[in-house]
Amino acid sequence: MNNINLENQEKKLRKRQLINAALIGFLASIFVIGTVASIYKKNALGMITM
Repeated sequence: MNNINLENQEKKLRKRQLINAALIGFLASIFVIGTVASIYKKNALGMITM
């Protein structure tokens, strides 16, 4: 492979890693917000809906 192909693959990999990190962060924040909300409302069943 030449340098141009390697650079293109590296760009795709970085983009994929960024998207994966953003999705994981988004899902983790939903979990944390749901947990805090269920504790605040003292509603243990609120965890089931997540």
